[in-house]
Amino acid sequence: MVGTSLGLGGTLSQNTQIGTSNFFLSFTGLGGTQSLFVSSTGNVGIGMTNPIQKFVLAGGIGTTAPKAGYFSTDNMLLSSLDGGAYFGRVGLKENQWGLNNFGATWTSKGTAQNWNSVAMSSDGKIQTMGVGTSGLVWVSYDYGATWASKASAQNWNSVAMSSDGRIQTMGVGTSGLVWISSDYGATWTSKATAQNWNSAAMSSDGKVQTMGVGTSGNIWVSYDYGVTWASKGSAQNWNSVAMSSDGKIQTMGVGVSGLVWVSYDYGVTWTSKATAQNWTSVAMSSDGRVQTMGVGTTGNLWVSYDYGATWISKATAQNWSSVAMSSDGKIQTAVVYGGLIWESIDYGLTWNSKASALNWGAIAMSSDGKLQTAAVEAGGNIWISATDSYIFGSVGIGTTNPGYKLEVVGDAMFSSKLGIGATGTRAFNVTTDASIGTNLSVGGSLVLTSLPVGVGTSVLYIASNGTVTKGLLSVGVNSKVITLSPEYPGASLGADGSGTTAVSITSDNTLNAGGVGWKNYYELSSTQAALQDYTVVVRVTLPADFGSWETGSCPGSTCAMEVAYQTGLGTVADNAVSYIVSNDIDVPGTAVCTVGTTASATWGSNGCTSAVLNDGIAPQWNAAGETAVIRIKMAAKNTSSAITRIGDIILRYRSTF
Repeated sequence: MVGTSLGLGGTLSQNTQIGTSNFFLSFTGLGGTQSLFVSSTGNVGIGMTNPIQKFVLAGGIGTTAPKAGYFSTDNMLLSSLDGGAYFGRVGLKENQWGLNNFGATWTSKGTAQNWNSVAMSSDGKIQTMGVGTSGLVWVSYDYGATWASKASAQNWNSVAMSSDGRIQTMGVGTSGLVWISSDYGATWTSKATAQNWNSAAMSSDGKVQTMGVGTSGNIWVSYDYGVTWASKGSAQNWNSVAMSSDGKIQTMGVGVSGLVWVSYDYGVTWTSKATAQNWTSVAMSSDGRVQTMGVGTTGNLWVSYDYGATWISKATAQNWSSVAMSSDGKIQTAVVYGGLIWESIDYGLTWNSKASALNWGAIAMSSDGKLQTAAVEAGGNIWISATDSYIFGSVGIGTTNPGYKLEVVGDAMFSSKLGIGATGTRAFNVTTDASIGTNLSVGGSLVLTSLPVGVGTSVLYIASNGTVTKGLLSVGVNSKVITLSPEYPGASLGADGSGTTAVSITSDNTLNAGGVGWKNYYELSSTQAALQDYTVVVRVTLPADFGSWETGSCPGSTCAMEVAYQTGLGTVADNAVSYIVSNDIDVPGTAVCTVGTTASATWGSNGCTSAVLNDGIAPQWNAAGETAVIRIKMAAKNTSSAITRIGDIILRYRSTF
């Protein structure tokens, strides 16, 4: 509070301004450069005069492009957020691992069609593409390696999906409808009215969605996962749309001498920016700060580093048809119809051409930019690209102070050959036939404490005392346990359709019964009279040494799979937990195991037995390398003491070695 006067120990320079009409505070540095600005709403900007967030740094640190990793939100580093929806403490940053050749090499997939649009999940595993001119919807659940057709033949014009890939929305052009899917693109339901749906975008959880209608159409927004829609903006040829991971910041482009339009309130109101051009495409970082737009018909690429407020032209004049970027905005790819693919690894400042000249129509990439998928129109193919990885220095597994280029503390397993030494007598080879394999080649001396050779009943076992045993060597009897504790690595939280209002979901920990040890858990509570629910989704891949599930009953110490839980009350009418396990490779979206609604006022568990997970009828989850999706639904209402908690996921199996 200053009041009517301002007292300072020194004097205010002529470059210090205190606004009298809207009460702003501004400092200007040498040379007339804006250094600090405090707005009337309390937003602080360094190097800019229009901060729309509580703290905005323009130009990063020592460059005109933004820098990641300097600020945090709710104690989570902005640069480490994966599309805004993923939880857990996993992953390695680029200062530890190097990544290069983004979009350098491309491999064709699918059949020749008029591929019109593409979107993918944050990790790139789930992908969906639309085919124009009476084409189908095509989905991939294996990072674009294989594709399966879905839905009916229409002019599929646009697609968007949530960061986990579960919620998807597609638009059909030429008097078509909006179609939504809540099961990873397996089934589709029509919504909205018949229009020329031209573009689509959604928040990372899929709740906020915006679509543009071409040929004098409106902007349409949805705040309930695409179920209902309301029109916004004026009638124009809305050509493209992108939004931040929370849906608050949105940018749309208008084709045929149109403007750029931005919204900072979830698509409720819109303000025009930039100059009139044929804006064909747009992409933005997960926080909305970095944005890139393409102009068709010999136009430029345009970039913004201040949430779409101002724009700078980049690259050369071409027919830019689509653009995509990583969640931090550093990695960007733009494609040219009838031209090349162009890549930027410095937030859109500089661009380098890749691939060959084709009718590139659409591009999407994973949140880290490693995986990219491009679509070719007019009888073209699907093309995918993956990055190379490398590392400097030493690598420690199980140790924080490796003394060698690679140091492993604990057991190690290699699924293919391992070469140690350069060439000749220093080479050591391990094949995949068994623990060591059927082939062992050593150029010098070899000291072993024991050596099993072969598999099954045809083995030779050399013990540490030199004794040689022939015949049966037991395989698959080593019991092992995998425990996933909240926050589950790579997990996502999402609304489960209806009944998701006025809930609070947190992750926390507390002492176990008797005050022994700590238990991590997710907790859900609600202020509504009716049950409200939320779902925690986590993918789990069975390890390479998986042989078979433990065969005991559930719950119990030999139950194949258990989920620990606790509810405030012992009645499912007040609070409850249930879950579904599905193998999305066998039969996508079909349950392998379903555990119905339960409640317990004390910590307990429920689970899936081996007989259910491996019943001999697809779908199953019963082999090394197979990935299952576990969807745990938590529900509660406002009854006194009603809460739902979920704790550890426990997997028990017998290993093959």
